[in-house]
Amino acid sequence: MTIPGPFSSEIKAKREKNDAIEKYVAVEGLLKLEQDGGALKNLENQVASLKCELANERQEKDDLIDQHEDAIYDAEESHKTEIAQEREKRVIDVTKMLWI
Repeated sequence: MTIPGPFSSEIKAKREKNDAIEKYVAVEGLLKLEQDGGALKNLENQVASLKCELANERQEKDDLIDQHEDAIYDAEESHKTEIAQEREKRVIDVTKMLWI
């Protein structure tokens, strides 16, 4: 719609300029969204990597705890065996003394 009058060409030029500015802002906005999307994807990848690293560290910790518990169990069983052997030796010694 053209407005007749002495300023119609100026109005048209300003509209064209405003349209160009709006297009520029839209393109800039799209570029910014694309960049933000790339940054977001990068952050998502970093989070996924950190989650994997954390899971690995937890597994290592759990493995160390299991090894420690196994070592404690083995030491306790070894000690029980030593005590049983010592008792058995005492019983044999006492039995020998009684037979003599």
